[in-house]
Amino acid sequence: NAIAKAETAAETDAKQLLALWREQAQTKNLAQHTTWRRLLYFSDDKKGLFGKNKNISTVDNARFFLSPNGREDSAAELDAMLVAFADEMANKTNNSKTNNTAQASNSNSALCRFPARTQWLSETLGIDNSAMQVTCPELTAWMQKLAPEQLSMMFAQEYLDNPQSAFAHTLLRIDSKASVADPSQIHHAYALNDTVDGDTKDNFVLYTIKSMTGGYNNLIEIDPYPKKLANYLQDDERDA
Repeated sequence: NAIAKAETAAETDAKQLLALWREQAQTKNLAQHTTWRRLLYFSDDKKGLFGKNKNISTVDNARFFLSPNGREDSAAELDAMLVAFADEMANKTNNSKTNNTAQASNSNSALCRFPARTQWLSETLGIDNSAMQVTCPELTAWMQKLAPEQLSMMFAQEYLDNPQSAFAHTLLRIDSKASVADPSQIHHAYALNDTVDGDTKDNFVLYTIKSMTGGYNNLIEIDPYPKKLANYLQDDERDA
């Protein structure tokens, strides 16, 4: 019937585009591109500290990857993203040809889960995002909450009583339009903090060594900026 033929045609078009994208990616060697490797948290250097092989992502959560081999193989992860693009494009084309005007809404879509990868690959390969666009309610709600307008680098003074803060600290302040326009609206700003998830039971020397050599897990937090500022000024008695 007509619907089946439309779906077959859409799948054929998507497969042809996938073949083209794969050829372009291979020609440009995108799997080894610095930006792509950084998006996957691969080391820039094949050899890291003390000669240890760093050709593996520092992220060990399987949900961070589409390919089961993505943590060890940047090319496999890139190809999995391209396949996801083709699938989304075929789905949208099918909806259009069958007069199904309801836009797909799926926060589990690769486009929603990995917006930075999607944007970079789309720009690098000249892919039209509108041809495979889905709505991402969770991502949209998160971005609306942050409402990022300006980034500032903040410095928190060292605090020797706490090994986590002994060497001072920097973090990012995410300002919204409201907090940029009026400093009294600072409650509309957020702090992005990237630190180690250290074990405070370790002594100072061991804590320092493990922090500098990757002995602890990484911890990324986004908190209301006034809350983080109060933590530094009141709890730790640090200047920021």
